[in-house]
Amino acid sequence: MVLRSGDKSYLQYVYRWWNKVIPTLVPFLYSKGGPIIAFQVENEYGSYACDKNYTKLLRDHLRSLVGSDVILFTTDGDQEKWVSCGKIKYVYATVDFGPGQNVIKAFDVQRKFEPKGPHVNSEFYTGWLDHWGEAHFRANVSSIVETLTEMLQLNASVNMYMFHGGTSFGFSAGSNLVENDILQPCPTSYDYDAPLSEAGDPTDQYFEIRKVISQYADLPPGPVPPATPKKAYGQVSLEKVTTLFELLDSLRYGDIIITDLPQTFEALGQAYGFVAYSTVVNVTYEEPTSLSIEGIRDRGYVFVDLDPVGIISRMDIVREINITIKSNQILTIFVENQGRICFGSGLKDFKGILSNVTLNGIVLTNWTHFSLPLNNTRQFEDRTTNEVGSEKKISDSFIPSLFAGNFILPEGEDPKDTFLDPTGWHKGVAFVNGFNLGRYWPVEGPQITLFVPKNLLLPYPKLNSLGVVELEGAPSFPYSMEFTDVPNLNGRVA
Repeated sequence: MVLRSGDKSYLQYVYRWWNKVIPTLVPFLYSKGGPIIAFQVENEYGSYACDKNYTKLLRDHLRSLVGSDVILFTTDGDQEKWVSCGKIKYVYATVDFGPGQNVIKAFDVQRKFEPKGPHVNSEFYTGWLDHWGEAHFRANVSSIVETLTEMLQLNASVNMYMFHGGTSFGFSAGSNLVENDILQPCPTSYDYDAPLSEAGDPTDQYFEIRKVISQYADLPPGPVPPATPKKAYGQVSLEKVTTLFELLDSLRYGDIIITDLPQTFEALGQAYGFVAYSTVVNVTYEEPTSLSIEGIRDRGYVFVDLDPVGIISRMDIVREINITIKSNQILTIFVENQGRICFGSGLKDFKGILSNVTLNGIVLTNWTHFSLPLNNTRQFEDRTTNEVGSEKKISDSFIPSLFAGNFILPEGEDPKDTFLDPTGWHKGVAFVNGFNLGRYWPVEGPQITLFVPKNLLLPYPKLNSLGVVELEGAPSFPYSMEFTDVPNLNGRVA
């Protein structure tokens, strides 16, 4: 399958999706009294490829669904080569750019392809996304205000990306790819330092943008809605329930798969989460010996008979570690998908182990696969509420483990937004009432806290559950995590 192309095996899924979604939107077209004034056919396609037949097919199918009385448009970066490839005949071409750019020059690029019609910046960047291990992006508000003013002085149309920050709950956070196959995974928060925060609260940037807009358009009547109330619910005690290895059979998705060579997530029918790959080694290496996985996608925790011996990481450019192992010991590689690539030529990014696994240059075979997407939240919730306090023997060395606890909200109060602070823990995934809040990684940063919307919480006297899958190392006993009323998105950066 060739992504973003005229390949029928790809387009059939695009059409299937559009055929479901678009008809539900048609009643809300502006021509029918609704708010929808335009549909975007493709997004920054000129930065990806230049298949005019593909974009024509998209245009024709979308037009067949929405009719003739609505605008179709595309957007591309403000360089002629990108707009040239992204432009589709009979579809209005727009550009995108951020603060500090030369506004006249950017719109001149658009004018080369659209001699008439409005100037449109379809993605005016009010902030930027974060990557694990890099400082939280801070927007330059004065530059945003200056560039926005320039555009509005030209009577341009401006769409702000992002206006409202968001959260990539579960495993939906994406990643970027740079040279030499180095992965830059994004954290759970997509706050973006946007005018409205991840929790929907107005920021200083919001009020500055509002001032600019008030000079060119009437503002809605009434005061700006205040920030939503937050609550610090305090510490929640956690118990170590068991290791993930002891839960492989009960939490696995589908059958246990045994093949000669390791299979990808996709071959196993899995999109996100983890896969445990195991094989029995039939040779002894008493001296440190090279274990190599060139095709790790994305982070592999290596165990010998469940003792942790190292991490192979695409992000950290670690594709080889030295281990000692004896004949008939089990080698297990617990692989995490750290996020699907969202932009550029690396979109076709299979996950898991994509290459041979070699030990001292010898290819290891006969692999057993356990799929752990961790998307059966009801089963996970049952574990966290029913098994707290169970006494299970766990290795002194840290093994990915499940921790769980319960808590009750204060009496006489409705639930409020809050933030889960995993400070003291290393790297893992947190669940509230079976809902996957996303990944935490406070020892890496920049994100520390996880946003917990109030609708995930049960009011007094109902019991709430907190489940934690810790991958790399828990704090010292007694275990706990704290719910706080203040977010921290700019913490430790390794």
